[in-house]
Amino acid sequence: MAFSEKDLQDFNNRGISVETIENQLEQFRNGISFVQLYKAATIDDGIFSYSQREAERLIRLYDERKDDYDIQKFVPASGAASRMFKALFSAREILQKNEKLLDGSKEKEAVDQFIAGLDKFAFYNELLSYIENPEQELKKQNHLPFLNALLDENAMNYGAQPKAFLSFHQYEDQSRNAFEEQVRESLHYAKVEDDVLRIHFTISPEFEQTLKQEIERMTYVMDQDFNTELEITYSFQSPSTDTIAVDMNNEPFRKEDGSILFRPGGHGALLQNLNDLNGEMVFLKNIDNLVHESRIEDTIHNKKLLGGVLMEIVEKVHGNLEMLEDANFPDEDLEDMLDYAREKLAIEIPKYVEAFDKMEKIDYLYTLFNRPIRVCGMVKNEGEPGGGPFYVQDESGYLSMQIVEGSQMDLSDPKQADIQKNATHFNPVDLVLYIKDVNWDNFDLNDFVDPDAGFISEKSYAGRELKALELPGLWNGAMSDWITVFVEVPLSTFNPVKELNDLLRENHLEG
Repeated sequence: MAFSEKDLQDFNNRGISVETIENQLEQFRNGISFVQLYKAATIDDGIFSYSQREAERLIRLYDERKDDYDIQKFVPASGAASRMFKALFSAREILQKNEKLLDGSKEKEAVDQFIAGLDKFAFYNELLSYIENPEQELKKQNHLPFLNALLDENAMNYGAQPKAFLSFHQYEDQSRNAFEEQVRESLHYAKVEDDVLRIHFTISPEFEQTLKQEIERMTYVMDQDFNTELEITYSFQSPSTDTIAVDMNNEPFRKEDGSILFRPGGHGALLQNLNDLNGEMVFLKNIDNLVHESRIEDTIHNKKLLGGVLMEIVEKVHGNLEMLEDANFPDEDLEDMLDYAREKLAIEIPKYVEAFDKMEKIDYLYTLFNRPIRVCGMVKNEGEPGGGPFYVQDESGYLSMQIVEGSQMDLSDPKQADIQKNATHFNPVDLVLYIKDVNWDNFDLNDFVDPDAGFISEKSYAGRELKALELPGLWNGAMSDWITVFVEVPLSTFNPVKELNDLLRENHLEG
């Protein structure tokens, strides 16, 4: 379609090509196909579960060899935490109108829980400092001052802050925000031989100054208390990963000034940030998935377990690649490699591969192994939200292991709904990645994305309806063609803070 000079300049300023825009418009017009679920990954059928003895062996392997790896941690921490406070914002609006919260409503339930657990929050003392007579207000059951203290921009303004800088946990003499807890957690498994701890945060530009202050503070703490050099880097979500919005007729959505509206492309846009890292082994974890340090043992145990699994895979896969490059080995070794892919990586090998001659099998296996690797922790599904591990079938019938979100599934199809219903595990976003090839060069992670794995949602802007496009999710379609291994980890390692009152759960309180 024809774009104006102003449009073209805007695209150029964002670093987005016209071809990319045209491809996105085509996706809106044609729609995005649902993922075709083949079956759920379960224990012994796609998900590996380790005995205590085997887990201890893999943890020892990690502890013994981690200093041989360039280890980093990657923490998506962009954006404000406004969704954490959605029910409380709504409750405040009702109370400001001098109306009562309705029994059974989400608002009343959220406020009642918030007030009942008030003294357990790490920000309790700070909150009280904004209220003239908190005891009297509580006696009168006047909860509005507490909501104002928490949410007003002239008070704590928590709804406008990123989760990284919210006080999560209380200790004897201090509270700790999520940023500090992520740093302290990493000490237990990501510090390398030279006493360096490397962590990369993604952050929104408006919070850069606060992040710099936190980095300076924690750099001092790590040096003084742990004799550790803290190397924190950070990056912003690039404007080049924004996606065009369209109206309900799939035409570019234009704002009142005539310019085209762009929207952030979702967490899949952070693939570029990950791609720019120069690390080797990368632990990936969301900013809000934390536990109180008094309860951290399971988290550390299983982080090392995932790391040990990844090390063992990397060493075997790279050994295979070196043999395949040489091509001077007996045919039985090819069969051993195929068996390894089936049994240890849960890769479905198509039957037609059996008919390949030796050179064809070498080419096939080299392509199969020459990919970035991810080991993904999976927890038993006990009602928590999140995508899950599935075998997915593409148009050619090829099966692969994927993490699939609900928005990617056609649950109106009874067969697909039945597969989803039989899923036993879900994805807590607990990954360990290996992003270098056998020659220790970085993969270009863009080469392993399924561009058709994004999704379209309906939103609004200034009261007008629109359609928005999300890029393939960072741990969904953006890692579609990685070597993927699912490992069961306990639910105790998954402690997200999606709503404020999640901080009242046991694992966020001192044990």
